[in-house]
Amino acid sequence: MLSELDWLRPTPADFRDRLRTLRAELPGGGQAVVERLIALATHRLDESQLGRLATAAASIEGDPQPLSRMTLGIVGDGTLSLLSPAIAGSLLRHGFLAEAVTGDYGSALQQATDPTSPLRVSDMDACLIVPDYRLSLGRPAPTADAAALEVDAAFARIEAIAQGIRPSVKGQIFVQTLPPPVEPLFGSLDRVEAGSLFAMVEALNARLVAWARSGAVILVDIARLAASVGYERWDEPRHWHASKLSFSPAMIPVYADVVARTIAAARGKAKKALVLDLDNTLWGGVIGDDGLDGIVI
Repeated sequence: MLSELDWLRPTPADFRDRLRTLRAELPGGGQAVVERLIALATHRLDESQLGRLATAAASIEGDPQPLSRMTLGIVGDGTLSLLSPAIAGSLLRHGFLAEAVTGDYGSALQQATDPTSPLRVSDMDACLIVPDYRLSLGRPAPTADAAALEVDAAFARIEAIAQGIRPSVKGQIFVQTLPPPVEPLFGSLDRVEAGSLFAMVEALNARLVAWARSGAVILVDIARLAASVGYERWDEPRHWHASKLSFSPAMIPVYADVVARTIAAARGKAKKALVLDLDNTLWGGVIGDDGLDGIVI
């Protein structure tokens, strides 16, 4: 399943031991040690493991070849510090050694527009804007006209964050689409009634898509990811109320990988390959039957 990161190798049973060894060697270990770190990142890691991997990677000194260093700003709604370690850990498998600089809860616009804020002075290579419908839109609107005004205001706020932060970002600005609320207000008429939160979120996402088409930002389609894994699995409101986390903690690894994959593709790390019948040709064994660890190269 998508949410289980099934395209990655299962987490090794000795993950802790491997990481402990790497942590001791990484500060001055050179390229061979970094490549072992990357190999460990290509497993199916959970939120905690990704965070520990990112912490270990931060100790790398000098040129981290074959990784590329980058500073990623993360600003928006919710408690972003819960997401940044997993994003940094996931970026390792996509070719980047990232330092994530996160904005504080509830102050995205202020930090984006204040040239002295910690975010603005962090020399960002890229920035991710993370809106949430609960803070961007808030509540249903009583009329279609009121709904349109709410959507306009929400988009203007996100656009102002991007414009404010642009002078401090050397590269791309990424903007997430917003997954809608799980519970309907009008049942099957949620798409029809412009004032429902579902319809307002869809309208705001359409504005973000048009904005991305203009080339001003790069879209990270988290709404599509949430729909793919299922809104009920994606959204756990108790975590929003307890810690202002926008979605279920179980979804953090796949969320972080989608973010990391999009950033890597935009920054020239995308890989394309045409692989044709390599079983018992390039390697000994049948990979579908024997698995990655069962073939002989």
